[in-house]
Amino acid sequence: MYNWFIANKDVELDVTQFETRLSRVYLISHDYEKTQNEIEFLVSDTNKEEKSRELTENKYFKLVSDLTACINKLKAVPSQISSSSSSEGSYSAPIALRLPDIKISPFSGHITDSQSFIELFDALIVKNETLTDVQKLVYLKSYLKGESLQLIDSLPIINENFVIALNILKKRYEIKFAIINSYLQAIFYCNNISKCK
Repeated sequence: MYNWFIANKDVELDVTQFETRLSRVYLISHDYEKTQNEIEFLVSDTNKEEKSRELTENKYFKLVSDLTACINKLKAVPSQISSSSSSEGSYSAPIALRLPDIKISPFSGHITDSQSFIELFDALIVKNETLTDVQKLVYLKSYLKGESLQLIDSLPIINENFVIALNILKKRYEIKFAIINSYLQAIFYCNNISKCK
């Protein structure tokens, strides 16, 4: 899949071809995730498997990022042409500021990380209008691990299940009392701080 992208990223293709490939990448990633979890469960040397997973995930995120960038670029071309032709002889080039990518850290279910994960995921994925609910669900599953993944892993990858999965996670992890309690425990159980002289 990545070889196809490298060969075709500069070729003039229909945006649908890139979107179709991107959907396929999501499905392949989900299958890989399940298989890799089974392998890691069966083998005794998990370090090697974790390195393999990390390498594969890095390639996956790079491919998804590149495909999404191509899709956005192809979708933006017609709107730029129509907006420049509708102006009366004046054209000002848009200023493109390239900001660093924001990365979402995997969420394992630790209650103190839940609010920042949910808000960041909401801002970057849920409110992204270019993504379908199927794509959002695949992203959600790819950013979860451990207990949090187990809560929704059995849900099939279909449009309707994205909202269900998100609600399950919010119901489980947006418990204000538990969040406050976990912060208080962290404060009470930390080592004594010595006074400054």
